[in-house]
Amino acid sequence: SETAVRIPQPGEAGEHLVRQEAQSGRATYYLYHPYGPRHIIAQGPSNTVAYTSTAQYDVTWIRGNDTLHITRSIEGPSLSAEEIQAGSGRLESDATRVGTTVDALPFGIPDRNAPIQALYFDRAGHLWVELSVEDGQNRIADVWDEQGNREAQVHWPADIALSGVGWVGEGEALGVLRDPLGVEQVVRMRF
Repeated sequence: SETAVRIPQPGEAGEHLVRQEAQSGRATYYLYHPYGPRHIIAQGPSNTVAYTSTAQYDVTWIRGNDTLHITRSIEGPSLSAEEIQAGSGRLESDATRVGTTVDALPFGIPDRNAPIQALYFDRAGHLWVELSVEDGQNRIADVWDEQGNREAQVHWPADIALSGVGWVGEGEALGVLRDPLGVEQVVRMRF
């Protein structure tokens, strides 16, 4: 079966398109707002899909013919000096790449990170909403049951990623740990 998911316009998802024409042809550049909103989707068991913009804690959870909205009133953490410096470097690089200035870009560095970092489902079908945390702090996720009740808030080490290639079971997870040299290892955690 199919589930329709609303896809946001580029400006809503923290993207900015730059189209350029030159004698050699046309080019389209996609610039992304550092620490800006992103549209994220998670697919779960039994034709379950959840999606949101990371800009606010307002998740749409579709389970067959049922739709559930999960909301919380929280804001993202303040950016660290290191995050601001990294974001500024990205803006400078993007501006140079498209032949403009940082001031001419439609976005700058925000004061805060978006409140949501990632979405994923565990093996039992619970929705995990990973929150953005202050730079270097342990990761946190709200775990929601199928009725929309928050069952738990789970914490784990900052250097272990569950989104992307991780797997979350009932009471345990496989995540990816990146060491200081950039080498990735699969690790098992119990909650």
